[in-house]
Amino acid sequence: MRGNAMPRGVLFAASLLCLQVACAPKGQPAASLPIEIGVIAPTTGSLAVWGENTVRGIQLAADELNEAGGVSGRKIDLAVRDSKCEPAEAVRLLRSFIAERQIQVVLGIDCSADVLAMAPIAQENRVVLFSTGASNPEISQAGDFIFRNWPSDAIQGRLTAKYARDLGRFQRAAILYVDNAYGQGLDQVFGQELEAMGGQVVLSEAYPEGATDVRAQLARIKAQSPDLLYLPAYTKELPIILQQAKAIGLQAHVIASETFDDPGTIEAAGAAAEGVVFPSPAAFDTQRPQGAKFQQAFEKKFGEPPGVTADTGYDALNMVAQAMEHGATTGMEIKDYLSGLEGYEGVAGETTFDRHGDAPKNVTFYEVRQGRPVALEQTPAP
Repeated sequence: MRGNAMPRGVLFAASLLCLQVACAPKGQPAASLPIEIGVIAPTTGSLAVWGENTVRGIQLAADELNEAGGVSGRKIDLAVRDSKCEPAEAVRLLRSFIAERQIQVVLGIDCSADVLAMAPIAQENRVVLFSTGASNPEISQAGDFIFRNWPSDAIQGRLTAKYARDLGRFQRAAILYVDNAYGQGLDQVFGQELEAMGGQVVLSEAYPEGATDVRAQLARIKAQSPDLLYLPAYTKELPIILQQAKAIGLQAHVIASETFDDPGTIEAAGAAAEGVVFPSPAAFDTQRPQGAKFQQAFEKKFGEPPGVTADTGYDALNMVAQAMEHGATTGMEIKDYLSGLEGYEGVAGETTFDRHGDAPKNVTFYEVRQGRPVALEQTPAP
């Protein structure tokens, strides 16, 4: 040990005590200090649309809480950082939050690879990670400090395969997926489920995140004459893939992943989006009072309707605030509260976390018709 440095365990205990009593400057009451909550989201890069939606939903919730007097009389202070959907950057940001700010809960984290990279650090330091959009199945086993109110790919992949076989009657499928934890998870689950139902995956091709030319992969897929093309891809690349598939004359029905649930992405794809089917967790219901109130408040603040993950971001902060209102101040206490939470009625529907920190949700399938998504059917989570 150098000089008067404290052992690591003592430093952690001191940091935790500092959070609990707010480490108020001399003469300033601890209860008057804001509660700082971390937000890590991909506000640039391939999933920037989702990241921006998430941040907006969380910010709206924070503003409403603060306008109502805060949490137990303390204002919410958001520390928002851009991970760019790069796991190394997400890890760096989390370490900074822990070492420099003693933050006990981090929201957002829409990229599956980011969550999986951050999870061991969160577990070691007893910090809650609450994802509002990550879906890789491995997250279910990442640790008891990891939560998400977005469904696992284990559910989405299974229901999409069932939709393809039962309703579409598709027999021969090809898969083109983004080569990261998100795409790999859906490629694996969808392929296994489709083949278990008697279908066939004739070819599975990957593309690197951020790709602008996938014609080589599409040409190999076209040579296999599939009747279905499944696209677990990101918002930035989906329009490119669809337009290039149309340009080379690929004749196959297209089912995209839930990332297609974005008006800007559909608009960017243009005519190539017509007929594309995609699943998405059941959107907030504007017929319910909290759904209508949320949409009205969101449009007033941001000048446009809430996009995908805005509702899950909004609910995530409100659930954490509810935990704090019940006396949870440390990561351990917040984790324990969320683990026992049942039937939380939010704008994104009802949330109950299972023993893996997952919150199963119903899935609705949509088809793009004349440039707009039209709901086809809702499928209960298994």
